[in-house]
Amino acid sequence: MTLILRAGPAPTPPPSTSCSPSCSHPTRAPPRQTTPPQDPSTPQNDSENRTPPPPPPTLPTLPPELQSLITAHLSYPDALSLKHTNRHFFQTTDTGVRLKVAWLLERRDQRLACPSCGRGCDLASDLRFCRGGVARVIRRRRMHGECESRAGLGWT
Repeated sequence: MTLILRAGPAPTPPPSTSCSPSCSHPTRAPPRQTTPPQDPSTPQNDSENRTPPPPPPTLPTLPPELQSLITAHLSYPDALSLKHTNRHFFQTTDTGVRLKVAWLLERRDQRLACPSCGRGCDLASDLRFCRGGVARVIRRRRMHGECESRAGLGWT
């Protein structure tokens, strides 16, 4: 490796300031004030360029595909409550026999009382199924009445 040196004027030292006009003691130059580089994705500080952030999405504003994926994870009482919120969800939310049976089996696994209380379950429609104990169960769920452990309420 060869090092090439060039003859020429000596480099000038950076400008410095001294303590006072009569002092020859060099001091460091004051630090330069730099602003951090702006990220192009962040908004500028100009008040006229600021736009308010978009509102968070709600369930009715989501695409139908996402709505159906979300409603597929609801239990029967939750799906029934969603179904009765407006016309759109009334038409799109499934509260069929499979969901009712899955909910009854889930209640049995959790040792919760059967909403029909031994008189048989009429799975033909939501109205027939909700007569009697189901409306009471939904009311208790809204008040978190089933959150407590109750030993004597389960099926045997």
